[in-house]
Amino acid sequence: MSCITNKLEKIVCEYKIDVPLRLATEFNRLHTPPRGTASFSDTVLRCGVHLPLHPYIKSIVDYYGVVSFQLTPNIYRYMVGLYILYHKLGLESPIPEEFAWFYQVKSNSSDFGFFYASKWSNQAIKTVHRVCNNIGKWKNLFFHFDYVDNGFFQNLGR
Repeated sequence: MSCITNKLEKIVCEYKIDVPLRLATEFNRLHTPPRGTASFSDTVLRCGVHLPLHPYIKSIVDYYGVVSFQLTPNIYRYMVGLYILYHKLGLESPIPEEFAWFYQVKSNSSDFGFFYASKWSNQAIKTVHRVCNNIGKWKNLFFHFDYVDNGFFQNLGR
């Protein structure tokens, strides 16, 4: 077993993932995973996301018309933070339009195909504080998971 295989097994155990994960081959790229799969990173798991994707998380990914790996880890932090805030306030899960009210998802000009979020300049409410802007290298170790939709990178749908 390679070091990468051991790391993938550790991810499965540590995050209690019950969907099959696959290592990328030399022919796979982040933006073109094998048919029926999508790319993912353990960095996103550390942001509070789980596989398979929670319906709330999947609804936001689908709302923007992209695949999960195209969104930077901080977007997932904001999603999880907003979800927790709503539940702490006794509200139901936020819908994608509510997430979009708080955060604007933008194309990353320095990293084609990836998107980041910023607070709308005219919104006075700050939902998640002190999130570092740069989580570091998060695309180096990626893997694939079963994904019914097209796993290829898409243009932003909203």
